[in-house]
Amino acid sequence: MLSQTPAVLEHLLSEIPADRRDVRRVEGQWGVKEWLCHLVDAQDVLMARFRQFENETNPLIADYEPPAPSDSRFRDRDLDSAISRFAEVRSASIQTLQRYDNAFWNLSGRHESFSPYGTRILLSHMLNVDYAHLLGMEKAGLGKIGS
Repeated sequence: MLSQTPAVLEHLLSEIPADRRDVRRVEGQWGVKEWLCHLVDAQDVLMARFRQFENETNPLIADYEPPAPSDSRFRDRDLDSAISRFAEVRSASIQTLQRYDNAFWNLSGRHESFSPYGTRILLSHMLNVDYAHLLGMEKAGLGKIGS
């Protein structure tokens, strides 16, 4: 499923009118580009967590708080570059995940907000991040304003 996200993303973006991809259509909420840029940044956070499991016994995984809609860090990024970056990062992530053995997928750790927590839950979180961000982009780009 993770390998399909770049294609699903590209299809979704092709359905969103160009004039809606780089703007906030609702004040105080992320636009399409911001959802996408956050999805790209989230990959680094998720893969850092997998590396914690590689390098530590029973690692403590810290909570992650995404930037608030008032934060402008994603506004200056280029949409097309973000799309390309996501595809590159996801490809590298999949290569890393595929090299883990069965023992790795049974590792346990601790998380500030989830219990129990381990590598399988982390993989589930990675999938959920994809779906949540795709849905956010869909609502931001295709949603009817005021509904």
